[in-house]
Amino acid sequence: FIRANDGLAAIEMAFVFPFMLLLYLGLLDLTGLISHSRKVTSIASAVADLVAQNRIAVIKTDMNDYFKIASLIMKPESDSEVRIRVHVYRKVSNTPTLIWTVENGKGPICTGTVDTSDMLPLMTADNDLIVTQTCATFKPYTGEFMGELLIGTLTPQVEQTVTIRPRSSPSLTC
Repeated sequence: FIRANDGLAAIEMAFVFPFMLLLYLGLLDLTGLISHSRKVTSIASAVADLVAQNRIAVIKTDMNDYFKIASLIMKPESDSEVRIRVHVYRKVSNTPTLIWTVENGKGPICTGTVDTSDMLPLMTADNDLIVTQTCATFKPYTGEFMGELLIGTLTPQVEQTVTIRPRSSPSLTC
């Protein structure tokens, strides 16, 4: 009975398979989260760059067009869980002051606030800074595959902030 090898591979498979499946699904979600984070960074950078290319003023309909870039970058995922906020700050009395804000109104509320303490070295008199915040919720693939009962409702939020100066003029209005 001790020397019998029949079924040994099946027993080893029963021990190793759950670990290998867990490792595979974990790596699948990890690479998905990294890809999602890079897409959020690309959206923030692209929207900030498009706003910075305006000469004197940004038209609100143009802002809505800039927000549409999120659907192109997020493909094949939906952009319904992506919030984009554009803030413009101006140096007034040696203090960064919020001039205007526009957002697309989708997705989760960004938990991070704009840190104005680091802005002063970047600003000169009457020079604006464009700050773009992008927030998105990542839904793990295993949660959709296995259901929320097994995995839970873990949905991490990915946020990115990009700061840039206007290119053609020192200030922008909206």
